[in-house]
Amino acid sequence: MDLGRLAYVDSGDLPNTQQSIFAHIQNGLHINPHEPAIICMHQKMEYLTGMVDFDTSSSADGPSSCLTLTYAQLHQTALKLAAGLVTRGMRPGSTLMCLIPNTIEYPLLVWACALARCTLAAVDLSVLEDAARLSTYLDLVSPNILVLHDINGTHAADLAIAKRPSLWECLRVQTHEAADAVFPGWTSFRSLIASGASMPLLLLRLEEEATAVQQDHEKSAQEADRICSILFTSGTSTGEPKGCPMRVGSMTHILESQEWLIHAENCARVLQQAHNARAIAFYHTLQTWRVGGCLVMTTGPSFLVEHAVDAIINHGVTFIVLSPAMVHAIAPQVSAQHLDSVRDIQVGGDAVTREVLVKCAGLFPRARVLINHGMSEGGGFFKWPFFGSRVADIPFLGDTICPVGAVAPGARARIRDAASGATCVYAQPGELHISADSLIRHYLGAETKAAPFYYDDDGVLWMDTGDVGMVTEGGLVYILGRSKDAIRSGGTVIMPAIIESCIERFTGTQVCLTWLFLSLDILTPII
Repeated sequence: MDLGRLAYVDSGDLPNTQQSIFAHIQNGLHINPHEPAIICMHQKMEYLTGMVDFDTSSSADGPSSCLTLTYAQLHQTALKLAAGLVTRGMRPGSTLMCLIPNTIEYPLLVWACALARCTLAAVDLSVLEDAARLSTYLDLVSPNILVLHDINGTHAADLAIAKRPSLWECLRVQTHEAADAVFPGWTSFRSLIASGASMPLLLLRLEEEATAVQQDHEKSAQEADRICSILFTSGTSTGEPKGCPMRVGSMTHILESQEWLIHAENCARVLQQAHNARAIAFYHTLQTWRVGGCLVMTTGPSFLVEHAVDAIINHGVTFIVLSPAMVHAIAPQVSAQHLDSVRDIQVGGDAVTREVLVKCAGLFPRARVLINHGMSEGGGFFKWPFFGSRVADIPFLGDTICPVGAVAPGARARIRDAASGATCVYAQPGELHISADSLIRHYLGAETKAAPFYYDDDGVLWMDTGDVGMVTEGGLVYILGRSKDAIRSGGTVIMPAIIESCIERFTGTQVCLTWLFLSLDILTPII
């Protein structure tokens, strides 16, 4: 076999010089101290009265009723919050678990954890509805601090904690003060900020220590190996939780590898519509702040067309993320609206077909449409090389499947045959395996389980992504779909996305296929 034709791409090293989360987001504070850092679309400015100094000069231009914080306000409030938490026992390395909606408390917690060098674990709100699932997450995360939103959630958490002596000392924080009351045994978010504000020396020390980490080589190396966040894969909303312990070095690798994604030209208003438990929410929050941009945050637990349209029209959103399903859902709502503010649209989350890209480009004619691929287990694997290209000029596979891009610096990719384990040749579909410094090393609580992570003979960590992929001789990577969805018949691999795309092209409607096995050789699609 010609080794030069093997589907293996190594894009070399990526210099990762800033081994500190705070060093990255502090850059936004330095660039735009009095510009908006966060807009919470469905919260009022008075929500934080008494907690934030709203006298700071600001050029915020959103609707006056929306809660908007400048970088200076975000930093000072998060610093007070971090100090308040320190007085209640939080230390570097402590784990803070939150189950809250997309309210202002989330960005404050992200910034405070970066300052205090703590681990942030955001969990889906639906976990509170199932006592067994809540217990499972508490056992996995074992938080030092638990932050919940309302009384119903706090009651459920108390019942679970009562059965776990190891969590009895866990600090319990309630963000929403229903009827001006906090559940017994819980501390209010507001009181923590007030407590921190009364300790100016502690505020100064926290800021100095956060800055000193980057300047001290030994401390920086230790910080790089610290777990900064625990993200749960999207598939764990109903099944066994797969927690992803993300190291600081992994997160900073993603930030530096993906500097092409959110940047000075498109960061003015970045729409965050995913719930904060989703990895993309955490990634985009840090990426936006790194370049001094502003997050426009909706409060829904998932994508809502009306919220996206509201953000685009009333807040001038410049960057938006859409999955193929979202593109179809938003199309009837925005076709007649004024959408000139949108500069870049990231499409991902599933196999992206030509039809999806064409529809998206038609909806937003002034915007660039790009593909980006990432996972809770890591990111920054690919780079989109077609910014200057028309959709018609993108090399679609079989005139159907869009590439996810070229392998990014600091990453490796290869395609392996599922049966033999050998590396495939170019243009041959197989299992997509990736390697990068952004990868987690194992799932939470599964240090001894190898799959899907493994080390090769050179001691390099790899991950089987669970995707069917293909690499061209030019180094473009295509993801054809999930391996579990692949239909194999007579040695041929059939991917539903390709069939769906062909049917969509002729019918003009969105299609989803399921399959009936009528015999060993015949597959019947059901539309």
